[in-house]
Amino acid sequence: LHQLRYFFQPAMDVYFATLMWIRGPPRDVKKELDTRHDNIIKGYIEAVNMAREAQNGGYWPIRVTESGTFATVPNPDDPEAPVDFVDAIAKSVDFAMAKQYAPA
Repeated sequence: LHQLRYFFQPAMDVYFATLMWIRGPPRDVKKELDTRHDNIIKGYIEAVNMAREAQNGGYWPIRVTESGTFATVPNPDDPEAPVDFVDAIAKSVDFAMAKQYAPA
């Protein structure tokens, strides 16, 4: 069994060394993912704030709290109706994108 290992070991070394050389140095994937996540959240916050400001004090289904988290806002016409959190974020992003890329 040891003789078989001595036969395959150099081949495995060459194989994995080549893979590591091709891929380059390892990256900090967690840091990269955290940065991307933070950028997405900042974009959501910006979109929600932009949509709320455009309503001039009118109703918008979601808001950003002072601590930076999202909170749904009940509809004043129907306070018992549930507010879909994901739908409210999507509407905010759609509104911000339309406003940002609207022809001047």
